[in-house]
Amino acid sequence: MLRASGVTKKYGRLVALRDVSFEVGRGEALGILGPNGAGKTTLIKCVLGLLNFDGDITVDGIDVKRYGADARRRMGYVPQKLALHDKLSILDEVKLFAKLKGVHDEDRLRDLLESNGLWERRKDPVGSLSQGMRQRLILALTLLADPDVLLLDEPLSNVDVEGQMEILSQLEERKREGRTVVITSHIVGIGKVIDKALVINSGRVISYGTTEEVMRLLKLRSKIYLKLNQQNEKYRAVLNELRTLNYVYQVSVSGDWTIIECDAERKPNVISQVLSEGIRVEDVMTEEVSLDKYYYKLISGDAA
Repeated sequence: MLRASGVTKKYGRLVALRDVSFEVGRGEALGILGPNGAGKTTLIKCVLGLLNFDGDITVDGIDVKRYGADARRRMGYVPQKLALHDKLSILDEVKLFAKLKGVHDEDRLRDLLESNGLWERRKDPVGSLSQGMRQRLILALTLLADPDVLLLDEPLSNVDVEGQMEILSQLEERKREGRTVVITSHIVGIGKVIDKALVINSGRVISYGTTEEVMRLLKLRSKIYLKLNQQNEKYRAVLNELRTLNYVYQVSVSGDWTIIECDAERKPNVISQVLSEGIRVEDVMTEEVSLDKYYYKLISGDAA
């Protein structure tokens, strides 16, 4: 649905993007990760055909440089900041944007508000919405023209955790509808939604692939919390043996819990090692591995 090949953007001598390539299919989500100033917004503007650039970008086979208007009709864009009319009711705001977009189907307006959890509050002023609900409204406005591709530039910025969860839930629903989603982010939070990750820094691609591929490249670590019988005579010997394994980085004890930091993919080996010594595991917890939590290692060159 969306494909970029060798995208390069220069401002005089400044190279904002250098040879960026990626592709995203229907019902897939791409996360463009990187620190502020990495070139994420510039890349989105190139996708929209708003900037001149070298290379090629197509949306459903349509060249954005040659047929920009046609390509943009297939895309919905959620910028970092969108001015809304705080004194208008939510419904009147939607009607205003619908008129601007040439959408006259009243049933569609209701469906959009209902699917984004806003119908019950349709008479409330826009200014009464939380940041998370405000982002929901912006997403609803973007969906008015029924775009195939959604481009969201830093949608989680300045939104509390509850609001972030609301937005991500809505994006999951949009994926199930078969829409293509592209999200830029410099903060944690999108790892569960995206299928692919494009990590950029200073306009260069640091890593690109499926979420799992990028996570493997990062050699991610997990923490396993095991509640063991510490009175077992083999307990101390097992801890010392775990410390010798090349995929275990730290072993510590906190109260009843034995905490083992290891390569994420080797968690079963650690538990198997403990059980093989005849020590009973009374309880187990693990810290979930998040892609976004670790991408800083890539941009700082510490992934190896």
